[in-house]
Parts: sequence; C-alpha cells; structure tokens
Amino acid sequence: MKKMALIDVLAQKCNLFISDLRIRENCRTVMEHLRAIPANEYPLSDWNHLCEYFSLKPAAFHDPAEAKRFCLDLLNKTDRQL
Repeated sequence: MKKMALIDVLAQKCNLFISDLRIRENCRTVMEHLRAIPANEYPLSDWNHLCEYFSLKPAAFHDPAEAKRFCLDLLNKTDRQL
C-alpha cells in the first residue's frame, strides 16, 4: 500500500480539507500537528511540496528538517498576524 503524501496526512490529522490548511485561523492547529510529524518520516519532495503550498513559491530545500522549519516559521508568522 502506498503511503499517503505529507500534505494529505497533515490535513487528515488537522481534520481539515487541504484547501483549509492555509487559512489563518487554522495556523495553530496546523502547527501543532506539523510539529508532531518527524521530518525524516516523509521524503524531501513531500516537504518541498508542503513548503510550496504554504509559501506559494517554488521550494528546493535539501533537508527535510530545514523544510519543516521553514513551514513552521511561515505558519508562525501568519498566526502572529491574527
């Protein structure tokens, strides 16, 4: 059985549609669940895809942990705008 993509797993853990992951009011929930996902549990391509989804810009990280930090930083900045 093929493993679900990181973005799908995150949406499922947050009980949200993928399209709702970027909604500002959901940032804390998304951050909480994202923090609990080990960076090495998903391939770098999944992490880069998640970074691109949150930032709306191309991402080319070389390390899953670095990409995870980037996503968490983006979410944290968005959360502070509430």
